[in-house]
Amino acid sequence: TNDKGQRVVELACFECRAQMQKALFLLRRYAVDKTPPLHFSATAAVLGATDHDKSDVKPRRALKAMRRVDQVLAELEGRAGLDRRFVVAVVAVHVSATVSAVDHDEVAAAAGKLDGVVVERAEGLGEDLAGLLAARGQQNDA
Repeated sequence: TNDKGQRVVELACFECRAQMQKALFLLRRYAVDKTPPLHFSATAAVLGATDHDKSDVKPRRALKAMRRVDQVLAELEGRAGLDRRFVVAVVAVHVSATVSAVDHDEVAAAAGKLDGVVVERAEGLGEDLAGLLAARGQQNDA
């Protein structure tokens, strides 16, 4: 911030500003809401976010974070054969780069049974999510 209260990102050229903003997003695409989680339990946390993956459309997303592969598999397998018009559709599965190749392949196979679901490996996903959830937890405590 300069002496006029302007942030660097606000002063940057359009292309630089876009890249700076992406660097602040989870997985360089999700602007996670600065509110408490929509849901938090022993098995999952759900965060609201805006998806900035495409430049023309910015849909709202519910990001469901799960720690264990068996929970992710149950979530995906439980949605097989369900009509997207009546349930919240899975759009993508972001798998931490620390997950084994065998577990990743199982998740990819389960996701492959759903229409159009993309499976991507993500560096630093666990640490990024832990930081986001910790920050949201502090908001709940205030």
